[in-house]
Amino acid sequence: MRATLLPLLAPALLAAQVPQGTVGPEAALTVAAEWESARWLRADAPLTLTLSRPLRAGAERLALVVGGSDFAGLAAHEGTRVVLRPRGVRLPAGEQELVVYVVAGDAWTEVGRAPLRVLARGGFESAAVTPALTLNNAGQLAERTSAAEPPSPRRTFQDVTGSASLRSALRRGGGELVTQWNVVGANARAQALRFQLRGNAAPLVDLADWSAAFRRGGASLTAGTITPGQQRHLIQGSVTRGVSAGLARGPAALTLVAASGASIVGWDNLAGLADRNHQIRAALLGVELAPAHPGALRLEGTLLDGAVRPDPGFTRGAVVSAERSAGRGFALGAQALQQRVRLRAEWSDSRFEPAPDEQLTGDTTVVALAGTRRQARWGELAVDLLRQHRLSDRVAVDLAGVVRHERVEPLFRSVAASAPADREDDAGELSLSLGSLALRAAYARTGDNLARVPSVLRTLTRTSTANAALPLAQLLPSRPWLPSLTASVARTHARADGTPTNGDFRPVDLPDQVSDVVDAGAQWTLTRWRAAYRYNRSLQDNRQPGRERADFLSGVHALTLGVAPRADADITLEASDERQVQRESDERRSLRRLGATASWQPARFTQLSAGYTATVSRDGATALRGTQADARAELSQGFGAAAAAGPRGRAFARLTWLSAETRQRLDALVPGLPAGRRLRWSVTTGLTFRVL
Repeated sequence: MRATLLPLLAPALLAAQVPQGTVGPEAALTVAAEWESARWLRADAPLTLTLSRPLRAGAERLALVVGGSDFAGLAAHEGTRVVLRPRGVRLPAGEQELVVYVVAGDAWTEVGRAPLRVLARGGFESAAVTPALTLNNAGQLAERTSAAEPPSPRRTFQDVTGSASLRSALRRGGGELVTQWNVVGANARAQALRFQLRGNAAPLVDLADWSAAFRRGGASLTAGTITPGQQRHLIQGSVTRGVSAGLARGPAALTLVAASGASIVGWDNLAGLADRNHQIRAALLGVELAPAHPGALRLEGTLLDGAVRPDPGFTRGAVVSAERSAGRGFALGAQALQQRVRLRAEWSDSRFEPAPDEQLTGDTTVVALAGTRRQARWGELAVDLLRQHRLSDRVAVDLAGVVRHERVEPLFRSVAASAPADREDDAGELSLSLGSLALRAAYARTGDNLARVPSVLRTLTRTSTANAALPLAQLLPSRPWLPSLTASVARTHARADGTPTNGDFRPVDLPDQVSDVVDAGAQWTLTRWRAAYRYNRSLQDNRQPGRERADFLSGVHALTLGVAPRADADITLEASDERQVQRESDERRSLRRLGATASWQPARFTQLSAGYTATVSRDGATALRGTQADARAELSQGFGAAAAAGPRGRAFARLTWLSAETRQRLDALVPGLPAGRRLRWSVTTGLTFRVL
């Protein structure tokens, strides 16, 4: 019996003695990775692979490819285990794959892939540093002027400016840090960033802006250039320096902001918080009232406290007084029916008061003004009545309407916004798109002096507009020579609402004016040819008693003709005729202009262009006739390694020539009229080069 069963049981007994998972030498090779695919690894961490069978000695070898490089030479084989130790060589950082090939002779066979996440230097999951440097040169080689034309302050000059930026983005453990630095410089003091503010003390190399933002989960912290918030009348989205911290949990998000009261640049006051009397502090809370549908119903609240000194910012100059305000505001946003209905409503309450300002008062005794608390509101409702409603296979209809309302009470003021006070505005518009035809109509009315102060003039303004566009060539593709037509009409009527008391207003002093504007145009576009015609007519109709004929009428006809004789060349001709009439004095003026421009690109980065414009003006009241001619020719050349966006640098040389002359008839008496012909020509150069 045993002798009979032994031959039958031998194969099973032999198989039982073979270790689990081993296969014959001819079996297909598979590979298993022994690291967690979701885990981030150091760039020099060893990687272990398990083979389903040993390699055939002398006939097979492995190739371990990461990011296009084979790291098999750094691997050690221990039977069916392969250990890759990248000593002295770093694996490419980022998320990629390790691809394993079996190489037999010249044949490469892929046998497995394993996700690989490698940390960058410093232990970051990703680290990117992007520098940029651009140099610019603007110069003038020569200039000549006639005796009647005053020369420029500098006949020759070479100004050099530059901008440099450094951006970094670091990510690790769910946190991300993004920084941005922008620096500008100039060789001439007048070109310095803060020359208007500091004059000759302005640094030649200055910091334009910077920011550092850290985010992790729902928390964020931003310093440097920030946008404090957006509440139409309380705090507008102006850019300034400060610090912002945010925290989002579920449907709610809270943001705390402290920022400078004006836009600032430069290396000093990096955080924008050096002066407590020139700061804006705000808290903003947003809550999604329907968390399952973000944006469907959102409520926002804003608290603001701020004070500003008489410093409007480095970009403009003004004489202002110190101010202080504290306010609160709410905003409600809603969307429904797949965003066909959209609502935004805001309400603000602000207490404003002038702040003590020693620069204005000095040692003078002044009476402090009492603070005022005022309110403002704004709302907009937009409804898409029809959205791509099909009338046929080729024609779809879109119909949308918008209504707006805004009211800002007298003396309303917030140091973080610039809403005009003492105004109420109501507006509505309706737009229709019927295939290629587009129509729009709008109406708005504005009123001031909301408190109806009897001694203050109250003005009512009504504005109506309508626009239409019809691209006939698009509507009828078989007739490409048909034009695209556009037309618009607008009427604005501003009038006084009654006569103020105790103001010595005469009927002629009360505004009552209607302005009508009509604009129409046609454009033709063919393969090489293009043409356009435009007509504009405007009438300023004064209706005050005694000024019924103090009207001003103007009309413009303009024609443009262009042709591209070849792919690298273009020629454009322009002509216009403008007439102006002052009806009360029957004064008439005319202005005629004729111009031509041409461009040619003989090589990929070489551009030649030229232009000439002649203008003739006539003034019937003073019998003056003026002529002016100006010509321009320019050669520009790109250079440097070409990229997708074009060359890294471009240089140009430009010749400009201007001639102007004014004459009068012998019977006209115009004292002090400058005589002679004015002439100016110059040769300028420029260079822009992107170093990094």
